[in-house]
Amino acid sequence: MSIKTYSRSKDGNIQLTPNFKVIEFASGCGSDEIKIDSRLPQVLQRIREIAGNKPVTIDSGYRTPAHNKAVGGVPDSLHTKGQAASIIIKGMTLTDIARCAETALAEMRIPGGICVYNSFTTVDVRPKKWRAVNNGSAFTKNNGWSPMPRTNT
Repeated sequence: MSIKTYSRSKDGNIQLTPNFKVIEFASGCGSDEIKIDSRLPQVLQRIREIAGNKPVTIDSGYRTPAHNKAVGGVPDSLHTKGQAASIIIKGMTLTDIARCAETALAEMRIPGGICVYNSFTTVDVRPKKWRAVNNGSAFTKNNGWSPMPRTNT
């Protein structure tokens, strides 16, 4: 695990993978600091490939502790450590995004977390496997989503 701290102003255009730049993980509060676990962009890149190379939009990546509190995140949120991203993929259901994430994490041998919310799917690179669905008021444990069919990527 390697968590690196970047500067939005100095490092924002650094390409982390073929399709993700540092700026895409920036906190919504406008902070210059951006923390990113080096595995997270790799997982998101693989999710994109599994999804047929459809663009992955990061709705929420790194969050400063203050921004995390302002948006109602849990105090120890992996977003505050640069280890989680809430994503959407246009034209895909949130469950299908979770299935892509399940496949990506398994291929990369990262236990990680996946949670389907009402309008996005969150993926993280935690050291233990965790799967859930959140309907807006409560989490329901999930044993995982069936993998997406293999593609020619």
